[in-house]
Amino acid sequence: MTKKNIVFTVVLVLLMLVFIELSVRVFTTIIGPRDPRLSFASFKGKEWAVDLLKESEDMVYYTFFDPYTMWSVKNHKGKYVNSDAEGRRLTWNPPMSSSGKVVNVYTFGGSTMFGAGSRDDYTIASDLSKSMNLKSAKYYISNYGQPAYRFNQEVLKLILLIKDGKKPDWAIFYDGVNDVTISYEAGQAYSIGEENAIRNKLQGSNLDYFTMGARGILGNICESCKIAFHFIKDFRSNISGKAVWPRPVVGQSYSEEKRESLANDISRDYQTTLDLLDKLSKAYGFKYVVFWQPSLLDGKGFIGDEKALEKIDFAMQDSNLLDLYRRVHGKIDQIKNPNFFDISQVLDKRQNQIYYDKVHVSEEGNEIISQAIFKILNEKYGL
Repeated sequence: MTKKNIVFTVVLVLLMLVFIELSVRVFTTIIGPRDPRLSFASFKGKEWAVDLLKESEDMVYYTFFDPYTMWSVKNHKGKYVNSDAEGRRLTWNPPMSSSGKVVNVYTFGGSTMFGAGSRDDYTIASDLSKSMNLKSAKYYISNYGQPAYRFNQEVLKLILLIKDGKKPDWAIFYDGVNDVTISYEAGQAYSIGEENAIRNKLQGSNLDYFTMGARGILGNICESCKIAFHFIKDFRSNISGKAVWPRPVVGQSYSEEKRESLANDISRDYQTTLDLLDKLSKAYGFKYVVFWQPSLLDGKGFIGDEKALEKIDFAMQDSNLLDLYRRVHGKIDQIKNPNFFDISQVLDKRQNQIYYDKVHVSEEGNEIISQAIFKILNEKYGL
């Protein structure tokens, strides 16, 4: 083959790929979004749902490197999802009263506290602000929740804020699922999200690095590639008869004995982080409250459309993960710290579908959770 023929072939292939990509974009625009969650009661018939879910999904690509905590959402502007340069989700706060001291309340958590799948004014933090400021506008809520954060990352974030002179009067933490699932993926308790990917970037082969980079770039800019990735995942799910994880999971192969050992390590890590937070609060003069969140991983059953999650949420079909989560939850329940509260049961009596995956809930669910948090803050601490 001559050089001219090679160039012609390459150009032809590139033109074909461009044509396919443009065709896919036109087609997806015509038929509308593919997201199965739009059929759920949480989003069905709500005109803002399509844009909201897309913005929430895009947050994955708006995370930037953040010293010590590894990543943070920064400066995202949208219709319904907004965050500032510090990574704080835009939160509903009333004009503060000029007659008294403003009480600064920082909230921490993963994507559930950040408010994935919820508009700015209807996150847990925003709902909490509405309740706390009902009688007097003096509580200013700053939402430092971040996608995929776990408890120890959040405490580290608080330490960094204090170091920079930003000390809260109250710090509220809302966690549980990430502490278990991230440890399960990595096969060890002392880990952070995407740890295996980060390790491959630092210690993997050139092929590992190239493959990860190429997949990330294609997943961001190539609509046809996204569909191809979904097709491959769906095909694997159909062959195996169950939903599959999108990446390798170390803990999936663990025996019952190793899962028990991992559960002990996770609960111990959580407890020591809680002990550190307690010492930190005494040393720097702020108060804190920690909440263990509700989740379908507890296996207490589905309501309405939630049953469909068994087929589309890979985590819900992983019996080893469900077993690990229940083991960890049982151990966490033994924590004696007076500032720790297990509110995992607050959605048990729901009459309608609230969850849209294993842990994320509708805006109606956020309101129920925030009311449970506020009740404890009000009755136990007088807030």
